[in-house]
Amino acid sequence: MLKIAIIEDYVIFRLGLKNVLELHFDGVATFDSDHSEDYEGELGKFSPDLIIMGLGFVNEPLRGLNFCKNVKKLFPTVPVVVFDMTATYSNAVNLIKGGANGYLSKGDSELELLTCIESVMKGKNYVCREIQENIIEYLILDKPAFKTHASLSARESEIASLVSEGEKTSNIAEKLGLKSSTVSTMKSKIFSKLGVHNVIELRHKMKVSMYSHMN
Repeated sequence: MLKIAIIEDYVIFRLGLKNVLELHFDGVATFDSDHSEDYEGELGKFSPDLIIMGLGFVNEPLRGLNFCKNVKKLFPTVPVVVFDMTATYSNAVNLIKGGANGYLSKGDSELELLTCIESVMKGKNYVCREIQENIIEYLILDKPAFKTHASLSARESEIASLVSEGEKTSNIAEKLGLKSSTVSTMKSKIFSKLGVHNVIELRHKMKVSMYSHMN
């Protein structure tokens, strides 16, 4: 019997995910909880074969990273799949490095979820197609992983994306292994290069640039 734990704050998404899993896997047993502080004891008693965790908005990736590290201490061999509301290249990289085995966007299809589960249960890592495309462009085609502006370096593009998502300077520094002062300096440089004065203008600039790239 496959035992799957679902940790997700949004009850509708959690129950919907549970129904999908029960539909596609015969005899599956599920445990579901939100991110409350007392779920870890029950998770230990359940002894899952797979853990699926949902993340919400911009303040969630750091908590997700801590969750992955803690879970891997409890269950070193159990695959962890992360569903991210704001799926980004940097979040995917940091979470996979932090112990996650699979990374999906909450907008991904049922088929992609099943493909991800199949991969991680075989001991492989998996990231959703959107992030795969970013990786190909960033590592193979030598393009910025975030399509903000040609004048930005890959690191600046990464920071620009995090800033536009509302991440604090201290969180960005911790996620990327930089000093807060370095992030602040690069943030100012990004604003200057793109001709913006605040996060709202930056977010708009990125959306316009991405739309132009798609067309």
